Amino acid sequence: MSLIEESAKYFKDKNVVIVTDVDTEGSIEEIAGVLLGGSDDCLLVKDEGDKLPTIINVAHIAWIYEDEGQG
Repeated sequence: MSLIEESAKYFKDKNVVIVTDVDTEGSIEEIAGVLLGGSDDCLLVKDEGDKLPTIINVAHIAWIYEDEGQG
């Protein structure tokens, strides 16, 4: 299974933190929100304060975990 399929299987509609390999000023980027799903090479994550979801290229994902502190 692909990263998109595995992510949707375990984390769809759950609060997640996606850790990327993008380095900004010496620290990695983390994106938190509800995993809406994905297709092709992208995942969609929506934070409750955002009107539109964030599109994340799976080529830059290091790992994903459920944010059990949210909800």
